[in-house]
Amino acid sequence: MPKLSCWFLKSSLIYFFMGTSIGAFMLIGKGIGYTPFQGMLLQDHIDLLLIGWVFQFVFGISFWIFPRTDKKRKYEPLAWLSFFFFNIGVILSLFSFLSLLGKSFVILGLLFFLLPIWARVKGISQIQENFQK
Repeated sequence: MPKLSCWFLKSSLIYFFMGTSIGAFMLIGKGIGYTPFQGMLLQDHIDLLLIGWVFQFVFGISFWIFPRTDKKRKYEPLAWLSFFFFNIGVILSLFSFLSLLGKSFVILGLLFFLLPIWARVKGISQIQENFQK
C-alpha cells in the first residue's frame, strides 16, 4: 500500500473517532435534557464524519486500488498536496469564523486529487487492448 494511502486512511480514522465522539456527546446531552451546544456541534459532527472520515477513506482506497498507467505514480506530489489541503480545510472548517476558508481548502484538495486519479482511470478500450497483447 502506498504511503499516501496509509496517511489518508489513518487520518480518516482519527476524524471518525472525533466525529463519533462529538455525536456521542450530543446524544448524551439530548438524553439528559442538557443541549446548550448541540446546535453548534452538529455542523462539526457532519464535517468530521462526511468530509474527514468518508472522503479521506475513499481517497486513500482509490489511490491504492486504481491501476497505474506506468510503473511509478506520476502525479503523486499533487495527491500529497491534496492530502494537506484537505486536512487543513477540515480543521479550519471546525472554527465557525474560518469555515468558508476551510471549505475552500477542501475544494482545492478535491481538485488536486482529481488529476492523479483521472490519469489512472482506463477506458474499456485500453483494457481490451492490454488483454489482446
